Amino acid sequence: MKKLSYLIISAVLILTPCLSCSKGPERTLSGKTYTGPAWVVDQTKTYYAEIDTTEGMMKMLLFDDAAPFAVNSFIYLASEEFFNNMYFFRTVDDFMIQTGDPNHLGTGDAGYRFQSELPPPYVYEPGIVAMANGGNNSSNGSQWFICTGEKSKTLNYNPIYVEIGYIYEGLDVAKKIAGKKVTENPLTKEVSYPVDPTYINSIQIFVVNENIQMP
Repeated sequence: MKKLSYLIISAVLILTPCLSCSKGPERTLSGKTYTGPAWVVDQTKTYYAEIDTTEGMMKMLLFDDAAPFAVNSFIYLASEEFFNNMYFFRTVDDFMIQTGDPNHLGTGDAGYRFQSELPPPYVYEPGIVAMANGGNNSSNGSQWFICTGEKSKTLNYNPIYVEIGYIYEGLDVAKKIAGKKVTENPLTKEVSYPVDPTYINSIQIFVVNENIQMP
C-alpha cells in the first residue's frame, strides 16, 4: 500500500427487521429514507470518522479525494444519524464486518443508489473500508464493510468495491467483532449472522488535525 500523510487543519465535529435482537427501544433506528445525499463535503479538507460501537471505538481516515461522492454520502448519512443503532449484521472471521443496512439482513439501503468510483486507490487489506454493492457499478447504497484479515486480500482479484477509508486506530475492535460467534443468516443462509450483535452507537465526523499515516 502506498504511503500518505495528511496535515491536520482543525477539529470539527456488504442486508428485514432484526430477527435475533432483543435490545429494546433504545436501539430503534431512525426509519429515515432519502432521495439522495445533500453535498456536505468541503473538498479542500480531509475528514476522519470516529465510529463508536458497543465493542469500542474505531477511527477511520476518509478518502474524499479518491471517492468524493461515496464519502459525501457516508458523511451525510452519519450526520443524519442514519447509522446509529445499526449493527454489524455480517461478520466473517479473518475477512470483514459489514453494516449500513437498516434491515440487518443484506437487503436495505437509505433509499438511493449511486455509481462506483473506481479503480480503488489502494489494495484491499486489513483496515480498508469499502462500499458493499450488488455486483454492478450502480448498486452502491448505504452498506459498507471493514476488511479485518488476510482473506480480504482475495478482493483484489475483482476490485469492484469503492474504497471510502482506512481504519487507522481501533482495527483490533473490528477484528474482535469479526471473531464473534455467528449463526446462519435467515435470508442468505450464509453462516455470518452475529449471535450477539455489535451495535454502532454513533459516528462523528471531524476535519483532520494531525498527521495520519497510511502504512
